[in-house]
Parts: sequence; structure tokens; C-alpha cells
Amino acid sequence: MDDICTGFINGFKVNFHTDISIDNYEPKEVENVRTVLFCFAGDHPGLCEVGKLLNQGKCACRRCKMVGQHLNDSSNKHMYYGENRFHYRYPWEQRNISSSLTSLYDIENETRSSVRKRMSSELGFTGISILHKYLYPLYSFDICKHLLYDVFHTICLNVVKNQAERIINLEMIDKEYLDEQIKVFPWPSKLKSGRVPKLIGKLKGMGQWKAEGLQKFSFPMADCILPNRLSNPRELEIQSMVSRLTEIHFYAGRDGWTDKLIDQHQKLSWRLNIMAEEVQGLEMCTISLHNLTHIHEDVITFSAPDNYWCAVFERAVKGYVKRSSNCKGIEATFAIAEAHREFLKPLSEPYKSVGTVNRQQGFASSIEAAKSEAKTQLPNPPSLLLGAHNNVMALTGTERKRISDTLDCSVSNIPEAAFVSKKCFMPNRGFGGTVFSSGDAVVLRINDQEENVAKLDCFISLRVHRNNDLNSLVLLCKGYCHPAIIGDDQLVLRDFWSGFMKVRDKEISNAVFFKIENIIRKVILYKSAEGTFTVADYQRKSQNLPYSVVVPVYPEKGDMLLIQGEDVNDIWYGHVHKTDCLRKTVDVYFFVKRNNSENVFVRETHGRYARNVVPWASIIGIAQGQWEGTAQWRKNT
Repeated sequence: MDDICTGFINGFKVNFHTDISIDNYEPKEVENVRTVLFCFAGDHPGLCEVGKLLNQGKCACRRCKMVGQHLNDSSNKHMYYGENRFHYRYPWEQRNISSSLTSLYDIENETRSSVRKRMSSELGFTGISILHKYLYPLYSFDICKHLLYDVFHTICLNVVKNQAERIINLEMIDKEYLDEQIKVFPWPSKLKSGRVPKLIGKLKGMGQWKAEGLQKFSFPMADCILPNRLSNPRELEIQSMVSRLTEIHFYAGRDGWTDKLIDQHQKLSWRLNIMAEEVQGLEMCTISLHNLTHIHEDVITFSAPDNYWCAVFERAVKGYVKRSSNCKGIEATFAIAEAHREFLKPLSEPYKSVGTVNRQQGFASSIEAAKSEAKTQLPNPPSLLLGAHNNVMALTGTERKRISDTLDCSVSNIPEAAFVSKKCFMPNRGFGGTVFSSGDAVVLRINDQEENVAKLDCFISLRVHRNNDLNSLVLLCKGYCHPAIIGDDQLVLRDFWSGFMKVRDKEISNAVFFKIENIIRKVILYKSAEGTFTVADYQRKSQNLPYSVVVPVYPEKGDMLLIQGEDVNDIWYGHVHKTDCLRKTVDVYFFVKRNNSENVFVRETHGRYARNVVPWASIIGIAQGQWEGTAQWRKNT
């Protein structure tokens, strides 16, 4: 802490490199650099220890003054956090560290353990954090707002694991079926190289699964294997919401968070909390599930969670704890050792050739050589075929004709032979580039048409005669398309919850040739039914969900409700006369638009039969407007 404070107050003297230039600034030979600790990341128990916050219990949330409750008629002494539908409409009061300082000092100075425990339970703090002592006076570092939620632990090791274990423990899905799917699931090489779900066998739960395996189970595996097995549609919806949150954080969100994606995350989190409580019971409403409703606040303030989640650091800690030490100043010892190692690393490692690049034929001898070449060709790095550049394939007349159609040129311009490879590196696909291989299933987009699914066969390099130019290098791919399944509405058939499209399991016999740049991303082809593949599009970018995320409404007497009718665009307006919280229904009088008035509504009917009973599940929102008299209501525009 002394170094952090000194770095902010006095700064550190740093020699300025003369090779670096800054517009409109004349640097000195020695510059003063100041450091600021903006945020602190860690898992939930670790953050509670650093921030002197309760790990769980009555007031376990560090952002709001939420109050936990025990389960009725249970020996379980844990606290759970319910009434989510009510508190979405009427949020808990937000914590303010400045208004709690007196109480914090009282807890810190209390010597009686029983009294201190009671005070901590009421306030949610166990004392004064070292971060608050040093950094709050300097620049108002707030332990309530600047201790970040670690998504890797919150979602994977808590929310995903709890939901998955519930499915297995309640036998909603057969263990033998799950083990069989784990064995045969067609993981692509990149995902298979890490941790994947393990066979459960005779185990009761998923104790041997790691965070990465739980993440991959939630998305994309669960979206493939659960829809045909979970008979309860509300349970399936809950699992789908968990999968969507996993996809947002570990896949789509890594391309950048937008305001729309943040809003989607907030609504999904609240709907998941409310449905978990009302469908599965209060015992599923843990502090980790509640923390989901605050993660979007960290994204707004500190950008994407993958900038600060703790997965990488925990793998380093795993190596540290295995080292022998006297446990005195162990953090500083490790930090100094790491600094020495990084400094000496370039000197200790001998130079190794990464391989060669043949620009004339568009080949690189290794992935490292292709990545190195891509760095030298920024901002438009080229795609390169991988492997030896002496494998030649003869092109048949039919193949030359199809290639000429693809390139929009004469068949006579297409050579009779081409160089061939089984792999291709594309630097502008994925994070750090992607290697596509023979046998991979991919999504294609040709001439801005609809996306198609194909299985790659091989990559070819050839030179095409164009306008008396023999140096026109073209990289193509040969593949076989899977035709999409068309529904009754003449649209591509898709899974409702995941949005994954359906294709035929048999490829079209005629091969297609397309340019390398037409390859968009990899997919997984999962056989979900006879003759049908579900296309697990795990690399897709953020997109609109196949459905609108509606946070369940807490209705009250006097509200003008928006009620879902039979059709998607059929929205009714209902004025609440009475609410039944036990049966979760409301008595309403329906209102309709007055003739010749766009935004003015009047009672549809009068009399003893005008009142209607509507279940809460049909309510999609609360309309905003004001009354004009006692019988006429005007909607806000």
C-alpha cells in the first residue's frame, strides 16, 4: 500500500525513450509517472476479505442494502435473497460508503466478539478495509463500487454449476444420456484443447468439473443437448438464460460491449433471478445469482469483464502455492521473482526460427510464421495456407468451370493444376487469428447473401491470368454445403431459445469453390434428430435474441398494464382493480383506443362482467400515461 500511495502522491522517475514522440508535448529526459488504482478484482471470498465485507449472510451485497432470509421449515442456516419481482420495481437502497463511516469505525474498534458479529450482520461490513484507509482520502476509492465482480467465478463456478447440478439431482436429465453426449459431442480442436466437461459416471454432481468445463457445458453444449430432454418449458427457459449470459461474457461480449448488449444483460439477469425464485424456489437465489444484476454496472464503468477477470491470475497462483517458502512476505517474493524472470527471458531464450513464408504462392511453413508475417503487413494482414508448398493437385474440367464461375472469369484463365493445403490461417478472424482445417464446419457468406453452412475439404493456391497479368494470386477453398431446413413460414428453421439454425445432415454432392475471405467463422454440427444437424454457432457476434427479454412485472392497484394477447403484436391495455399475490393474478378492466384518438383510451365494456382475471405471466410491462378525468386515460408519447 505504501508503494501505491507513493506512486499517486509523488510518482516514479522514469527515463523517457527518445524514440517515442507525443503530439504537442516536449518530453523531458526523466519524466514523473503517477499510478492510480482504479479497481480491484478477485473472487467473491477474496474481495470480501480485502474489502472487509460479509461473504454471505443477512447483508451480503456490497452494492445495495439487500436483506437475506432463511428457508422456511429448514435446518439450512444459509441466507437466500428473494422478493426479486418486487425489488426490480422498487430497488434496494444503494450503499454509500461516506454515510457508513461512523458505523465502520464502531465495528473496527469493537472488542467484544459477539457484539461485533451482530453489528457486522446488520451492516454487512466486518471492519475498515486497508484500501479504504489509504485510498479513500487520496481520491475517493470506494470499496462498494470499485471492487469488481469476477465473472469467471460468478457465472461458471456458481450459477452454471448450481443449475447443472439441479438438473442432475432432480433427474430431469438421465446421467447415462449426459455421459453419452459428453463422449460424442463434436468439440472443435480449439475448444477441445482446453478443459471440457468430464464424464459424471457414478458421481452425484459435477465436483470434478473445472470452471472452463462448466463454461463450455453452458454454451454451446447445453443449447444442443437440453432442448429435447427438459420437458418443463420454464426450466428450459432458465437454462437458456444461463447459456445466454455465458455466451455474452465469454464469446459475444469479447467483440465489444454496446449499450444494447448491456441492457440485454441487465434484463436477462433480473428475469433469471425472478424466475429462479418463482419456478425453482428460494434456495436457488444465492448471492452469486444476485450479483449478476450488478455486473452491468462494472461493464459501464470499467469496460469488458475479460479485462479484469481472474482466470489467468489463478493459474499463476496455482504454480506459486506449490513452491516452498517460509511464508514471510511471500507476495513480494513472488512479484520480484516474476519481474526478474520477465527481464531475463529475452536473454535466456535462444533465437528460434519460426519458419518461412512464400508470398508468391501464399504459403507459410508454420502458424508462427503466418502470425509473424501478419504483424508485418498491418493494417491488412494476408491469409496464408499452412504447410509445405510443393503439394500439387490436378484440376478437372468441372472444377475449373466452377472456379471460373466463382472468380467471374474465363475457364481458359484457370490453370490445370494448383497448390493444395489442408490448413489456412486467417489473421482477421477471431482473437489473434484462426486456423481453419480440412473437416471444419464453417459459416460462409458469398456476395452479401444469406449465411450458408459448409464443411471444408481443402485449400488451394493458384494464379489466374487477368488482363494480361499472370501475377494474380488467388486463395480458394473447396467445400460441401449443408442445405438449410426451411420451416412452414418459408424461413430457415431455428431453435427458439438459442437461435441456432437447422441444416440437413447430408451434404450436397457437388463441391463448391469460394474465396478464403468468404469464410466467416467456425461452427459445430450436432446431430439433434434424424437427418438434422443443429448448427452450434459458438463464434457468432452479438445479435438480437429470437425473443424479447421481458422482466416480470410486479403489478399494483391502479397500474395500466400491457398484456400479451394471442398474437405477438396483439397488446392489450388493462387497468388493475385488484391484485392477488398468492395466485399471482390481477383483476383488470380492459381499455381500448377511443375513436379518432391515437393515444386516448376508454373502458372497453361496463357492467358486472367487465372485470377480467389475468395471470402475472401474461403481463409484459406497465404503460406510462395519465388520467384525464375518471374514465379516460392518455398514453405518453
